[in-house]
Amino acid sequence: LDISQRLGQKREWGVRLNTELLNGETAVNDADMKAKGIAVNVDHKDKHSSTNFFANYRDLDIYNGIRWFKLANPGTATVKDANGNSVKQTIPGVTHLPSAPDGGKNYAAAGTWKAGYGWFATLNHEQYMNDNWTLFANFGYSRQKLNQNVSPNMSSYWIKDDAGNYDFLQTNSATPQRSYYAQLGTKNKFETGALKHEVMLSADKAWRNRNGSTTVPGTTLVGGSNIFTGTSFQDVDARYIGYTTRPNNKTSIWGVSLLDSISFGKWDAMIGIHKHAATAKSWNASSKSWGKEIKSDATCPTYSLSYAPDEHVMFYGNHAENFDIGASAGTSYQNSGEVLPPTKVKQNEVGVKYQNKGAMYTLAYFDIDQANNVSKDVAGYAKPFLVQDGKVNHKGLELSVNGKLADKWYGMVGLAYLDAKYKNMGKGNEYKNGVRESGQGAWSASAALEYKADDSFSVIGRATYTGTTPFYTVNYNSSTVTKDSKHLEAPAYMVYDLGVTYNTKLNSVPVKFSAMCYNLFDKDYWTVARGDQVYLSTPRTFFLSAEFSL
Repeated sequence: LDISQRLGQKREWGVRLNTELLNGETAVNDADMKAKGIAVNVDHKDKHSSTNFFANYRDLDIYNGIRWFKLANPGTATVKDANGNSVKQTIPGVTHLPSAPDGGKNYAAAGTWKAGYGWFATLNHEQYMNDNWTLFANFGYSRQKLNQNVSPNMSSYWIKDDAGNYDFLQTNSATPQRSYYAQLGTKNKFETGALKHEVMLSADKAWRNRNGSTTVPGTTLVGGSNIFTGTSFQDVDARYIGYTTRPNNKTSIWGVSLLDSISFGKWDAMIGIHKHAATAKSWNASSKSWGKEIKSDATCPTYSLSYAPDEHVMFYGNHAENFDIGASAGTSYQNSGEVLPPTKVKQNEVGVKYQNKGAMYTLAYFDIDQANNVSKDVAGYAKPFLVQDGKVNHKGLELSVNGKLADKWYGMVGLAYLDAKYKNMGKGNEYKNGVRESGQGAWSASAALEYKADDSFSVIGRATYTGTTPFYTVNYNSSTVTKDSKHLEAPAYMVYDLGVTYNTKLNSVPVKFSAMCYNLFDKDYWTVARGDQVYLSTPRTFFLSAEFSL
């Protein structure tokens, strides 16, 4: 239910209420979901200021439905069964990716359950001091808790052999956390000769306190299954596994940003810099105390330039940087305790846009470097050093066309090539150097075609192509990639969707009917995500809705 209304003599107040209630089985057999939520938005606008308050609460339960796996290397492993007995597992190992099984089946252990709830609120305000000077303030608070996470250990099942066998190696956990955010700033417009400036200066700080958990009775082998034939045995319901909570980590980041947007005739430029400093500390479960604070800081520039010789063409280029907080070298390194610089991501992009007769054409080239901490041997020292010499490089081309093709016909085509490779990976990971990054295929494409017969009826068809995607096999129950891991590829696939919309009136009430079929031909396929995990496709899914404008 979505209700909104503007109030006041000049309609300066706005109120919107949105509610959600969901309950039922998904397109995957025996996978159920329940959700309830409410959101409220209140805003006020006049010639002097603009204020917005938003708050949201949501409670979500997901039962079963696990469909992600990792492929195991050969080896042995000892795990605990439901009675606390040690069970030695012999892992034959996987030599190739099995064919994709039925996407409509459920692959989770009975009792698999993810439940979480939380709420957040934001308050944003702008005060217009005059036509060229604005003060602004933004505040946010979030409290979230994943209070049941009865799931596979490390969040995925390990396929042990080429026949598709895997274990129900289950765990449970919780991750309650609280986050706070505050920002104050100013925006100013002015001119210096022929240059028009809009300068923004802001200071912000973010805090996050996160708890962790300990599984009780610990990671447990409750059964076994096969991706083709289903569950072979299960001794106990996975929901019998519990947990206890404990502190996990605390992080705070403050920053200052300065940004100048400049216009000069057919040229537009942006020059900016942001300085951030982070403080983090983690809970030591053994000593039951907080570890020492890790402090790090980074300065990141950003700049862009664009040129539009006429109303149809624009050339542009930009550079942006971002960072993750610094890490401390562990006791296994010679430089134990040293805080490494924050790992930066640096992105460069150049492109051209062309617009004519209702169609937009875009061609862009990008080059992205992500820094990586790696292990490195140094002559004369017994232990390796942790250094920031490694990186993952992404570079590629993107081409897109979208807009009106002919009377009543609209279309979109996108094509992308990505070259993503590991570089300078350090001691023990040399085998990755020059290898394509896990989960990053070379080619992807999408196309959509819409026919609008009139204001009442339209039909849309869509096709999405994903090229072959590499990934590594990993060690059972640790997900570690080693030099002996196999570098495999998930096959390319194409998925089609088809939908219709129809606008009409029921007793003078406008109604919009929408019907959509996703994965029209019910194709089963693997997709790679989150590193070396392979996900099974979602089966053919029908969606039907009626939207009433009251």
